[in-house]
Amino acid sequence: MKRHVFRRIFIVYFIILFISVLFFDLYITSIIRTDYLDRLKESLSVQANLLSGNIPFDAPRVIDDLCVEIKKKTGTRVTVIDANGVVLGDSDKDSSRMGNHADRPEIQQ
Repeated sequence: MKRHVFRRIFIVYFIILFISVLFFDLYITSIIRTDYLDRLKESLSVQANLLSGNIPFDAPRVIDDLCVEIKKKTGTRVTVIDANGVVLGDSDKDSSRMGNHADRPEIQQ
C-alpha cells in the first residue's frame, strides 16, 4: 500500500517537474535567441554605418578592392549595394557580374 502511494506521488511530481523544465527550457531559449538576434542586428547596423562613410561611390572598381581589404581584416564577406539592389562591390566575386539583389528578403528588410 505504501509503495503504491509513493509510486503515484513520485509519478505526479516527476510529470510536474518534467513539464516545468520543458517550459523553462523553451522559454529561456526563446528569450536568448531573440536577445542574440537583436544584438547581432544592432552590431551589423553599427558596422554598416561605420563602413559606409569610407566607400567611394564614384569608382566601382575601388569599391571591389575596398571590400577585399575589409574581408582580409575581418574575415567576413562584404557586399556593397545601392538602394535599388545593384551590387556596387563585393569581396568574393566581381560585382559587375552579379545580379540585382533587390528581391532578396534581407535587402527588402
